[in-house]
Amino acid sequence: MHKLEAKGYTGVTRNHSGGLDYSKSNALYSNPGRLKPDGTPASAIVKIKYTGDYQKDFLAANKLGFGQTSNPKLNGESYVWHHLDDYNPETGIGTMQLVKTGAHNRIPHVGGVSQYQAATGLKYIYNVW
Repeated sequence: MHKLEAKGYTGVTRNHSGGLDYSKSNALYSNPGRLKPDGTPASAIVKIKYTGDYQKDFLAANKLGFGQTSNPKLNGESYVWHHLDDYNPETGIGTMQLVKTGAHNRIPHVGGVSQYQAATGLKYIYNVW
């Protein structure tokens, strides 16, 4: 948490199992009034069925949250989808949070990916498109 705070990110919480929650953080994507192409509000927090593939999860989260295929940017800042550690092995569903890349990458944590791997015995894959 000190590493996040040193970078200027506040409001991130860590639970007892080491998972990070950005929902009340200044690292969470926030652009009030942004609409998806269908006119409904965009959302930086969505629930998806995990696929075992980072890129497929990111695509599903982008489509559901923003109605687009690429990660949104805001004021030149890049963002990445975080797998919250609430994965449900019975439904295969977990929460995704769109957060600033600097607040996520190289920050040690456990999350929904770890839970998916433990539940399925499968390793998450990351293919660069």
